Amino acid sequence: MPGHLKNHWDKGGHIWGLLWLRPSANLEIWAEELYLI
Repeated sequence: MPGHLKNHWDKGGHIWGLLWLRPSANLEIWAEELYLI
């Protein structure tokens, strides 16, 4: 996966952070990142 995504995962919770903060606004963003992983 892209380096910045791996960095977020290593810190714990990139996707979960988006889910909790603004799921409707970030739906496409985190969905695309899930496909990239």
